[in-house]
Amino acid sequence: MNMPFVEIVGAGPGAEDLITMRGLRALQQADLVVYAGSLVAPALLRHCRPDCLCRDSASMDLAEQVAVMSEAALAGKRVVRLHTGDPALYGAIDEQIRGLAQRGITVRITPGVSSVFAAAAALGCELTGPETAQSVVLTRTPGRTPMPAGEQAATFARTGATLAFFLSTGKVADLMQELQDAGGLAPDTPAAAVYRASWPDEQVVRSTVADLARKVEEAGFRRQSLILVGRALAASAAVSRLYDGDFSHGYRNSLPDEAFHGTCALYAASPAGLAQARTLAAALAQGDAPAPVIFASCPADDQQPAPQPVTDMAAALTNALPRFEAHIILGTPRQALPLLPAATGGAAVICCAESGRHAVCLLDGPDHAGDRLTRRVARITGGLAITGPAGNEGNEPAAVSPADATASLVSSSRHGQVLVVGLGSGDPAQLTPEVDAALRRCDTVAGYSKYVDFIRDRIRGKRLIETGMKGEVERSELSYIIRDHDMEKFEEKKAVMTAAADFINRKYGAGTLELTVKDSYYNMKKCIEPCMYVVERAKKAMAAAGMNPVEVPIRGGTDGARLSYEGLPCPNLCTGGENYHGRFEFIPTEDMEKCVRMLVEILTA
Repeated sequence: MNMPFVEIVGAGPGAEDLITMRGLRALQQADLVVYAGSLVAPALLRHCRPDCLCRDSASMDLAEQVAVMSEAALAGKRVVRLHTGDPALYGAIDEQIRGLAQRGITVRITPGVSSVFAAAAALGCELTGPETAQSVVLTRTPGRTPMPAGEQAATFARTGATLAFFLSTGKVADLMQELQDAGGLAPDTPAAAVYRASWPDEQVVRSTVADLARKVEEAGFRRQSLILVGRALAASAAVSRLYDGDFSHGYRNSLPDEAFHGTCALYAASPAGLAQARTLAAALAQGDAPAPVIFASCPADDQQPAPQPVTDMAAALTNALPRFEAHIILGTPRQALPLLPAATGGAAVICCAESGRHAVCLLDGPDHAGDRLTRRVARITGGLAITGPAGNEGNEPAAVSPADATASLVSSSRHGQVLVVGLGSGDPAQLTPEVDAALRRCDTVAGYSKYVDFIRDRIRGKRLIETGMKGEVERSELSYIIRDHDMEKFEEKKAVMTAAADFINRKYGAGTLELTVKDSYYNMKKCIEPCMYVVERAKKAMAAAGMNPVEVPIRGGTDGARLSYEGLPCPNLCTGGENYHGRFEFIPTEDMEKCVRMLVEILTA
């Protein structure tokens, strides 16, 4: 049974098309809409179904609103509480949430576009100007609702931040005077009032703190106006660093354009990778630098430079390693790592995304050639360079291969998809529709056990990978459970963990990662196979008890596994339970009776 809930939706500042898609979808699906009639655009209600009941809350007090919404929600109706702007600002939603909670009803909030942003759009300005104001204060003047201590307009004015005053149109004269007298703002400080931002009758008044009150009076604004004050409202000659050519971020690299004069090979497995390889080859071959060689396992066209066709990319890379000083693999590290042989001969290996968005140094090679080439590649593509830690002057890092550490971790087939989702506060009712849909579609859920606990009811029947995880500023700890039916594969997985730890410590310095492996149990198959009579006896006992024996292999640990390795072979017997390891695990009485009969048969046979 679904939990009853009410969706609080931000309607936006006024314009019908400024409601979010999620908010619009909520309106279209609603059975009841309780809306603020004095503030919400009536046109929005046209999106409701013909049979949807729309109630204007203008004449309703809190108790009436909660009663109307509760009755519908408890009856299984989809209820939307439609607020102007964004409900988090002066929406009085906390009291509604508490009232609904007392009746066992949860709340889901859909944010909306605030009028402060619609007002900024009407003014055609940015509220956070570089070297002018990097903070915005959203506040109001005191009325029947007093202001808390320390939240006076004058106090905010002295910060130099851009000020946005809600619900203050009727007191604009006193407000402007306070900003000058107690707040210390100069009379020529830019100020503006925007009436009904984004509505068809929107009006804008621009002025200064010394003259805004007069202009607002002349315009006839009495309510539904937002007051904005601050130097950011005026045009500024200052330029932000965001688009400065010397400013780096994840999509633009301002690293020095480092030259690379060594021999280089590129490897592409798709048309997109081949196109990027050609771009890199052309740039790297400039001046007296030798022209790189391109190897491609995808069909080539008539463009130049023509790649050397290969059928086995891993073999091509292995053969080419001793002939070139550097190698650039177009793709992801997940695709690149399985291609690397156990011995790389000290060559530098870089992985570059086919899009050029990032370049990763996998193997640094001598004299930090890998890091230097990675920065060069990132400079060419405009992407982000991901390099290892800088070594001390004259300290040449040893060439290491990650192949033996990661090859068995990375599948050569690409048939899956990993989605990283956030659970929000932990209340399942607060999940976004996107996360809820992802949880329903997925086959496997992996995560920290405490987080998985929040959603266990939603992921029944799915494969779970639960890990223990601790983290702080300077240290993090991850816990893994290694399981396998086959002992050889089990040992291989342990070896992979050890090799991965060794690789990280070689690449980033000894002691970077500490690995502890503890054996807790093994699959009991090895102990059971020499004495299968115990299984046959169990099968006969089950048949005698009226049960049809079904053999199911498991990888998990049991008391029987531990006892088997202590010399007492113990195959697992059924219990007849359902919903194992969940909060709703149970066993029918009839199944328990059959299990008892089975045990009696085993003991008396």
